[in-house]
Amino acid sequence: MFFLYTFVCICSVFLSVNINSGFSYISKLLFVFVFWAYLKSFNGLDARIIEGVVKVVSVTSSCLMCVILYKYIFVFNVFYISPVLTEASEVGKNQLSLYLIVTTSMVFWLWVGQDKVVSIYLIAFLIHVISLLLVFSKASMLIFSVSSILMFVLAWSKAGRLRNKRHLLNVGFFVVLMFVIGLLVLLSQEGFRENMLENINWFLEGGDQSYSTNLRKYYLSRSLDYFMENPLFGIGINNFPHYVGGATHNSYMQVLAEVGLVGFIPFVSYILIMFRQSLMYKPQCTFEIGIQQALIASLLYLLFINASNTLIIYVPFLLLVCINRKSEGNYAG
Repeated sequence: MFFLYTFVCICSVFLSVNINSGFSYISKLLFVFVFWAYLKSFNGLDARIIEGVVKVVSVTSSCLMCVILYKYIFVFNVFYISPVLTEASEVGKNQLSLYLIVTTSMVFWLWVGQDKVVSIYLIAFLIHVISLLLVFSKASMLIFSVSSILMFVLAWSKAGRLRNKRHLLNVGFFVVLMFVIGLLVLLSQEGFRENMLENINWFLEGGDQSYSTNLRKYYLSRSLDYFMENPLFGIGINNFPHYVGGATHNSYMQVLAEVGLVGFIPFVSYILIMFRQSLMYKPQCTFEIGIQQALIASLLYLLFINASNTLIIYVPFLLLVCINRKSEGNYAG
């Protein structure tokens, strides 16, 4: 299905107003396909190697977020963050949110797997949670919270094999305590408090007065209009931002508008396959639950962001493929 979607996108490039942008989109998909095929040629990688990769991601990501936090809080004197380091900017906030959803999920379960509650991975988890709060993305916080609860329930049902239930209870209590203390500390800062109050007002008013919300509704409406005009083949890869001046903030709707049903059906099919495999996967270690959560959360977050060609959403799936090839039967059914 992924190959079929890639093939449809290649054909759709020739409908694109900006062919270079279209080929950039295709090159990322081809990279994922080639890398996936390369991994499938192996009999699998040892789980310790995958755990090592997750640990490296955890440490390097923590260092990166420390740089961003320092730059925005102490240099720019603002209480929000984005990937732009030259000046205080909100550009790229959604992409950073997606990145944090993936990495925070991995870091969290890597920490849960430690024998001691207090460890270096606890510090890494705190750094990522603070970063996630300071992105001020309502969707990312919702998705991360829901996926964390889902995976915690699944981990609880497998506690006899993964970790004992007392350990999970201790971790759960500690997470809630850290969240409350961290929130109180952040609320003591005027900049964070103002942003938080704005978000609370947005929620209480139903979001009707939010310019961002109304803009998203308009883009979604336009994407549906373009689909109705070109239901089979769409308007061409990456043409929606060119015609409308913005993105749909929904990967599924943008794919539907740009490549029509011919591309949307295989796209949704391989997304559902990844989602099903992530749910049916039988983890042997807690860090594997983190990879599961990262994949589930990123696929759900595509409902709020345009990132169907962003490489990071495929990283958790490729990691699960590696572990799955190591031992047949890791998937249920």
